[in-house]
Amino acid sequence: MQNKWIRNSIQLLILLMLLMSCNVDTIEPESGHQEKEVKETSMAIEIMSLDIEPITMSYSDIYGKAYEYSAVFYENQHYVTIEDFIEIVDDINLRNKAIIDLTTESYDRATNTLHVTLQKSNRHYLERTKSEMYSELYAVEKHTIEGDDLDIVIDLNEELFHSILVKDDIYLPLQIINYEMYKDSVKIKRLDEHAYENHQINITDDFDEKFVYDDVNLFNNDYEKSYVALLEYFKSTGAITEKIGYDQITSYTSYMAHLIEISTYLEDYHYNILGDNSEFHSSRLSVVDRQKINNSFMYNRYKDKAEIDNPVDMENPLRWEVVNDDILYLDCDTFFINDFLYKMKLNQLEKELSSNNYSTLIIDLRYNSGGNGVNAMKLFNKIAGDTYSYSIGFLYNDNVYSTHTFNMKKIEPSSKEYDVILLLNEHSASASISFANVVKDNMDTYVIGHEPLDKQSGYISIIQALDGTLIFKSQRSFVDFNKDGMRFDDVVLVDEELNDDEILKYLENLEVNLN
Repeated sequence: MQNKWIRNSIQLLILLMLLMSCNVDTIEPESGHQEKEVKETSMAIEIMSLDIEPITMSYSDIYGKAYEYSAVFYENQHYVTIEDFIEIVDDINLRNKAIIDLTTESYDRATNTLHVTLQKSNRHYLERTKSEMYSELYAVEKHTIEGDDLDIVIDLNEELFHSILVKDDIYLPLQIINYEMYKDSVKIKRLDEHAYENHQINITDDFDEKFVYDDVNLFNNDYEKSYVALLEYFKSTGAITEKIGYDQITSYTSYMAHLIEISTYLEDYHYNILGDNSEFHSSRLSVVDRQKINNSFMYNRYKDKAEIDNPVDMENPLRWEVVNDDILYLDCDTFFINDFLYKMKLNQLEKELSSNNYSTLIIDLRYNSGGNGVNAMKLFNKIAGDTYSYSIGFLYNDNVYSTHTFNMKKIEPSSKEYDVILLLNEHSASASISFANVVKDNMDTYVIGHEPLDKQSGYISIIQALDGTLIFKSQRSFVDFNKDGMRFDDVVLVDEELNDDEILKYLENLEVNLN
């Protein structure tokens, strides 16, 4: 009996202890959580402080006038004070008109963030669109803008670029301007180790950041760190979703081979991944590294293209033939074409169209992998009617925040109207697909063939220093829309599915001579 009483007492004591424990658990963490919240909200972000002596950096505006700034050089990037950073942005903005009221107050020291407002009516990338749309044949009849200004917050704690503290002054990395603010319309171009210039990009520019270093050892040859940093970047943006293993990377050639292999996983030939400007000698590649290049997407794309029966005729890439008196068959291999040759061919085409009463144009874009978008629009201008519309959506992180619609009217009206038959296949891409979309959106068009595998236009370049720092990133900053408001890269182009053999039969029946 006594044992039973003792046993019951022990159980009761344990129960009381459990209840007290539960009570403590429900009260203590709550008060602790509140204290933690108070501490977090009252504590400013701790910015990395460096003991670095500033150096003199020069910057040239669009008129060539040079200004000198006090800067620090850290991890292959130049950092300037907030005041100097704003001054450089304001200089760029004089012409670009992309950003609204960036001031020193736009930087929040407590959260270490930079607040930027992109305006919907900005001229961001407009120089390029003018070249593509405002040909000598057309004028803008009406220009409408829809959308909202876009407020963005550049987090200097989590993004690719961090601010630093030097003698209690905040220094911001110049490359934020290239990476976040202006994207493809303007760049601060590095001329040498200490000089930059305001570089307004034109359509014909082949823009690359210019690296000038006396010794690659500046980066301690940490190729593996550089590769991992780039790989992690692509994973963070969703451009690579697969798990990728890699071998030990101890040489520059091996590093480059691994970069090329990444394109296998990106599956988009518009990506260009570049390292520094050290000379790349493929003869120095190991057997394993050479295999990486051979297996890459880029390599196989061009290898396959070389085996296509209809190779690009660079001496005569734009050809035509009269069919049944009222049909003109036009074969366009590429929009990569010499300017003088292309202008001559277009003038000949214009005479052909004006001197004959064609009712139908067959435009063959099979195997046309694109090229200069301006060349594509020049061809469209020669065949289009008196009016057409063109809508461009401006992007930030692939989200549209502003849409510009241009209603174009021919300066010298013409009564010419054509029915168009477009021929496409899975090898059609880039500028040729932009051309196909604009034609279908503005003319009486029927598309036969295969839906293109790649509907994107433009390219994305990644230039990376050997220490893992992302030096420059261009990204597609615009997207084209049809009259129904659908993005061109979402539009189903093909009206009738035909393979190449069936298209060949179709053309033979029309008596088109493909020899």
